[in-house]
Order: sequence, then C-alpha cells, then structure tokens
Amino acid sequence: MVIYMKICYKNIGIIVVHGFGSDTKEIKSLSDKLELLGYIVLTPLLTGCTGLKNDLKKVSYLDWIRDVEKAYLTLKDKTDEIILIGFSMGGLLSFQIAKKYKVKGVITLNTPIYLGNFLLRIKRIVYNIVSLKLNKIFIKLPIHAYLNFNKLIKNTKKILPDIQCNTLISQAMHDEIVHYKSAKFIHDQVNSKNKKLMFYKKNNHLIFQSNVAQDVIVDLIKYIESK
Repeated sequence: MVIYMKICYKNIGIIVVHGFGSDTKEIKSLSDKLELLGYIVLTPLLTGCTGLKNDLKKVSYLDWIRDVEKAYLTLKDKTDEIILIGFSMGGLLSFQIAKKYKVKGVITLNTPIYLGNFLLRIKRIVYNIVSLKLNKIFIKLPIHAYLNFNKLIKNTKKILPDIQCNTLISQAMHDEIVHYKSAKFIHDQVNSKNKKLMFYKKNNHLIFQSNVAQDVIVDLIKYIESK
C-alpha cells in the first residue's frame, strides 16, 4: 500500500489533460493524488466532451488547444513552474502548449502518433461481442471529431522537434488504440536534453483504470519530484 502525505511544495502547477471524446473522470485518480501531495492542479474539460454526440459536431482541434491554453494562463501568474500531463490525445495538446509557452515539463501517457494495434483491436471486439458489450465496439463520435483528432496528430508531429522541456513518455505495450511505436517516435523527435521513455508491458489504453494504475501514478510522481 502506498501512503501519500500532504506536502507543501513551492508553487508548482500541474495541468492534467484527458483524452479524445472522454472527460476528466478518466484521469481523476491521478489528479486527486497530485492534489493530495500539495500541487496546484487543473483538469480542463475539453470543448464538446459532454458525453453528447452532437456537442462534438462543430468542435475544432483548435478549440481543444485553447482549452488547455486557458488552464495554462490561469496558472501562469499563480505558480512558479507548470507541468503538463496528457493522457492519450491530452499528450498532443500538452505539446502544443509546451511549444508556445515556457513550461517545466511534459508527461504523456498512451499518446497517439500511430493508431491501432490490429490484433489487439480484433481481440477486444471479439471480447465485447462475447460479453455482449456491443456499445463498446465503436465509440459513437461524429466523423467531424475524428477528422479534427487526426489533424491534431499531424500538426503535433511537426512541432515535436521544437519541444525542449523535460519530457517523460509513457506507453502501455498492449494498448489496443495507440500503437506502442508512437512513444518511440515522440521520444526520438523531441529535442529535450532530459527525456525518458517508459513502457508498461501488460496494460491496455485505459491505464488509469487498470490494475497497475497506482504503480503508474507512483512512477509519475517520482519523476515529477526528481525534476
């Protein structure tokens, strides 16, 4: 069992960004632990991510960037340093902010550059059919949202060489949505003098809902405190 104690750090702000079509609940276990440790934490809800399909029909990836930028500007004058943590698409958005502003570091988890591990996706579909979880076979999001997600990936690939802050790239090897080679690509492309690549062998995309969620959180906290 890991015991967390409330520690009064100097003003360090942390922005935790959720993934595509989801909401802040998927990263709540991490943000709660960071707050418990005394960090100033913001978890912006990305535009259109209300759970209603129609709310994403007219949203641009630029809206999502502005959502995270607003969180950054909120913390900028209240903290000495800012760290961005992005889960999945949230990692792409974190890099967008790190290119535009000076931040202490970026941490990504299962962030996509290359989508899909075909065999794992097939296994997941078969599992969902067998267990009658048919609603999980396809995420019911508008095509417009997927197109903007793809635009964000392409745009972020271009700016990775401009990233110079501390960078930790974490990736689950059995991620059925994001191919694990995405993490290697990000690691190779960023120009940070302090960058680290971590793989988790037996976990899928929703790593904060997995049985090693607490281990992942401990690893992230250790990395933050080491910097």
